[in-house]
Amino acid sequence: MRIEALMEKERRVQYRLLSFLRGSPQAIALKLALLETGLSRATLLKYINNLNSYFEQEKVNCRIVYYKDKLFLEEDYNLSNQEVLKALMKDSIKYTILISLFNQRQFTIVGLSQELMVSEATLNRHLAHLNELLAEFDIAISQGKQIGDELQWRYFYYELFKQLWSYDKCQNMIKKLDLDSLILLIERLAQHTLTREAHQNLGLWFSICHHRLLAMEKISDNLKPIVKHYQCNAFYKRLDAALVLYMSRFALEYREGEVLATFAFLHSQNILPINTMEYIMGFGGPIIDCVTETIIYFKKESILADETSDQVIYQLGQLYSHYYFFKGHILVEQPDLEQTYRLIDHNMRDKLHHISKKIIANVNRIRPLTEDGCSLLTLHLLELLIFSKNSQKMPFRIGLDMTGNAVEQSLLEYRIRQHFSGNNSIQVEPYDEGKGFDMVIYQSHSRPYKAKLTYCLNKGASERELQEIDSLIYDN
Repeated sequence: MRIEALMEKERRVQYRLLSFLRGSPQAIALKLALLETGLSRATLLKYINNLNSYFEQEKVNCRIVYYKDKLFLEEDYNLSNQEVLKALMKDSIKYTILISLFNQRQFTIVGLSQELMVSEATLNRHLAHLNELLAEFDIAISQGKQIGDELQWRYFYYELFKQLWSYDKCQNMIKKLDLDSLILLIERLAQHTLTREAHQNLGLWFSICHHRLLAMEKISDNLKPIVKHYQCNAFYKRLDAALVLYMSRFALEYREGEVLATFAFLHSQNILPINTMEYIMGFGGPIIDCVTETIIYFKKESILADETSDQVIYQLGQLYSHYYFFKGHILVEQPDLEQTYRLIDHNMRDKLHHISKKIIANVNRIRPLTEDGCSLLTLHLLELLIFSKNSQKMPFRIGLDMTGNAVEQSLLEYRIRQHFSGNNSIQVEPYDEGKGFDMVIYQSHSRPYKAKLTYCLNKGASERELQEIDSLIYDN
């Protein structure tokens, strides 16, 4: 689900245009913006004027400038996407419905339509569309009530508020609900200090759980079969005992589902450190089975470096856990697979694409994926595969043995370095007999070279010579 789907029509187009401009390094032609939005010139310019006026009113330091049939963005360098989304979501009927359901168990069509000052027919139309979006999370709204598992509702609100709540708001909520002691409890269990991001995400999750615990239904027993593999786990048992003690201190009713929900979140949201996750997964279960199968495949394809194996195993565990415990995603924008593919050598693209398809097939067995979910998982897998592949690759070292005066040598070195400047896997430095090089580029045979590849410059590093050097490197 894409977050702009919750916005009103005009806001949705404005957000799409903002994303388009933010992704462009320069001003874009109005024609391109018209193609991107599918609007007429008059309508698009009206939407831009409306947005600029609205942002000025809401004190959002951002505006779209139209000048000589081009559009460009003027915004504060410190403006976060959360501030933009919060402003654009402010007048959303769907978002207001969701907030209403977050704060109370149910609503009446008559009461909510009066509160929103819309007709009952309009409200019902928005509810129908909202249910189409919520289907990805396996939840729904019917007759003003929330349908579906409570854990999925909490996870949906976590995904939503993570995009909209600022760091300050999360911290205020943590202090208001006195959640610091609960987060400290998790750190003691993990025997590790959490990162600032993990602290914030955990605080947001516990804020949602605390709010829903007091007002909503308990976590359903549907989760028990999913977690049964982990209930004999030593970490799970320690978490259970710690939560019983914590909830008794605050006179909260202990519910087994709260332990299941906390465990599912900790297990899947990059909260716990690597050593704790290794300990938990050491007890077995379907997630580590999937991870093991994938690691075997990685090793078979020679893309798992010993130096990165712990990190790769950890991230695979997080990916599989996420799809094992939860359904759905809220995307801020369409995953840019093409940009990620540009980081991969052409001869590796097909291989990594084939590997990612195999892993996606594994995930589909756990949880059927939507088209956007499939794109997001593909992006995460490509990032992980690139990380693993690049970490095991030693840089290709080129030694430069130049002749002539200092100025001539410097100019040749500069030309060659500039040619390879965009390639992080190639390291260029002056030749030194005491160092090992994969290739030596020289101007005269003044000494023997031990490098596997050598190349003699005759035309001062001409375009042709640089192309031949490329061919030597990539063909070997």
